[in-house]
Amino acid sequence: MTTIQVGKLEDLIPAGRHALAHFGKTSFWWRGQARSDWPLVPKVFRCAEFGGPLEHCSVYEFFLRAPTRHAQLPATDRVLEWLFLMQHYGAPTRLLDWTESAAIATYFATLDGHDDQPGALWALSAPILNETHGLGRGTLMPWKPDVLHLAAEAAKPNPARVEKVLGIRGRETDVRMSVQLCAFTLHGTPAPLESLSSSEDYLMKFEIPAATKAQLRITLDAFLGIRATTLFPDLGSLGHHLANTTWVVPGVAPSGAG
Repeated sequence: MTTIQVGKLEDLIPAGRHALAHFGKTSFWWRGQARSDWPLVPKVFRCAEFGGPLEHCSVYEFFLRAPTRHAQLPATDRVLEWLFLMQHYGAPTRLLDWTESAAIATYFATLDGHDDQPGALWALSAPILNETHGLGRGTLMPWKPDVLHLAAEAAKPNPARVEKVLGIRGRETDVRMSVQLCAFTLHGTPAPLESLSSSEDYLMKFEIPAATKAQLRITLDAFLGIRATTLFPDLGSLGHHLANTTWVVPGVAPSGAG
């Protein structure tokens, strides 16, 4: 798989053109990862062996504890919507987040903590992915039988391994899904997406050099307003932002966050 570098914000335009030409003008999504060597594997499969109790236990623990923590929850029988909500609050699921925005994906590829390593910006054509897995050429809606069947396995103590990865749109159950312009891949196997058959038909990878990450973060914040407080619009991220902001007030010496 050929890797093209994205070192500055302006590089996103030719990167998008490369992806458009590669996928034959089908729609595509983006995903940013802070390290280029990280595989495209959902968190639940990174945390434990496939078929272990982690996924089943996580779903039910989240289901039991969420009502005191979130005002609008899915109906109890909508497993897929619960997975969407779990994914956006960091719980291990069989989903991977994608976004319609290359700039938002770049933000996630440049997060603090891995500035000494190159990041990855992935482009994915969900229509080609789904066609490769025999599901027709299009983005799957969450009520399709193949989607519901694969999602239902997540709630079982001994889930069946389904050798498919599906590109799906999610019903927005939380504001984070809206502001992040999110989409998902739903995985039935722990095999990395890029290792699956014909992956070069539906995947394209760009690399973000380590030396450019900090400046990209600054540019995304200053010029596009892409920062934690806009992508995670809750009081926790707002408080963290305010605690780590240096305020310059005329006639008052700046003080450190306390």
